[in-house]
Amino acid sequence: MLTCLHSLGTSFYSRFKRSRSKADVLQAITLFRDAATLITGRPTTRLSAAREWGLLCRLHDLPQSLEAFRVAIELLSQVAGLEHTVQKRHRNLMDISDLTMTAAATAMDRGELGTAVEWLEQGRCLVWSQINQLRSPVDILRAQDPALAEQFLTVSKALEEFGSRDEEVESVDAGGTDDMPHLIATQDEVLAHVRLAQEYQILLAKIRGILGFENFLRPIKTSDLMAKLPENSAVVTFVIHQDRCDALILKRGLSLPIHVSLSKLTPTKAVNLRDDLRSVLRSRGLRVRDVNPEGMMRHIIPWLPKGRGEATISKILQELWVVVVEGVVHGLGGKVRRN
Repeated sequence: MLTCLHSLGTSFYSRFKRSRSKADVLQAITLFRDAATLITGRPTTRLSAAREWGLLCRLHDLPQSLEAFRVAIELLSQVAGLEHTVQKRHRNLMDISDLTMTAAATAMDRGELGTAVEWLEQGRCLVWSQINQLRSPVDILRAQDPALAEQFLTVSKALEEFGSRDEEVESVDAGGTDDMPHLIATQDEVLAHVRLAQEYQILLAKIRGILGFENFLRPIKTSDLMAKLPENSAVVTFVIHQDRCDALILKRGLSLPIHVSLSKLTPTKAVNLRDDLRSVLRSRGLRVRDVNPEGMMRHIIPWLPKGRGEATISKILQELWVVVVEGVVHGLGGKVRRN
């Protein structure tokens, strides 16, 4: 069922790109929504459907987009929480970053600043846990209730594997197989999958009923984040998306973040500044994130003369001050002083 819904949604969207018919894209949105919210479906496939649902809603049905990305973020947390190989974790990084940034930008389009912060923080936590192999929510649960954590992880993995088998069954069924033993075996698989999905929901509710685990696999509430901030300080998080660039300032004592539109910053400029800084750091032999496990640089970059490197750093900092820092300072009610 899940594969059929996802494929049919893709087909309607493909037809929309040729026909430009509003009915076609709305039908695609409906099918992706049904696929994403099918609780017996494979989590990774549901996540793919939720991503498509959200992206189409962002362009063609904005009021529905928050619901779509809320489902996507929850599924992202579920999928990222499974144990993966190093290669799979690395593939997850780009998916997490892109999805959470688009989700946050959509929340800001709808005026939901608190939701944008929650989704950004959830994405940040997932990314860092993938990069540094930090303790996942299941690891934290394991420290308190090992048996419950193992049960939840076992059911989560089984649900993913069942979903994979179901997709294979759907592919075979599409070929017209109708012998009775096959149909009975398929029905048994479906019933077992439904029971597994129900068990997953029961376990999830049980875990969230434990003190301190109310937000298990959920984004941390903005109010909780802001309550933990130090006095007389501010934390700034940035939304760098192809459609907009913004800063969200969190201060203790406020109920909502302060929003600052970074009108002088573009995604292209942000990427260029990042790449320039990375090149300077590499040229100095300084440690950067994209190094191999042995600590050796993956790319050999010619040594830059000292003066040239310092000039580049100076230029980068100057541009960051103009396009980023000044806006943040104004948002905090301060005055910018230039020498």
